[in-house]
Amino acid sequence: MITLAPLSAAELPELVELAARDNHPVCLPTHTFKKDGRIVGYYSIAACTHAWIDTKNVGSIDTFKYVFPAGRNVMRALGHKIHWHLCGEDSNLEPYMERLGYDRVGKSIVFSQKL
Repeated sequence: MITLAPLSAAELPELVELAARDNHPVCLPTHTFKKDGRIVGYYSIAACTHAWIDTKNVGSIDTFKYVFPAGRNVMRALGHKIHWHLCGEDSNLEPYMERLGYDRVGKSIVFSQKL
């Protein structure tokens, strides 16, 4: 049987390693699939941030000084333990994300479906 349970922060490094071995990125994991007590996958049922900030009126310093902390505060207030932020490869912010403490978890294509 395969079970689904909330992901703990302690399980995240193992999950990332296991997914990488299977050539799979990890994006916004919130729950793990386990079989016989071992992690065999994950599910993302998560809130994350994605932003547009006017590049002519707001600079990178203001973005990282005000916008990102506001997003982290909202995530904390909602009870989240990790701030997931979607950042396009063509974003002016992308080169700075890792230097500011964000972990690169891999590339993903985002799909949507109306419910």
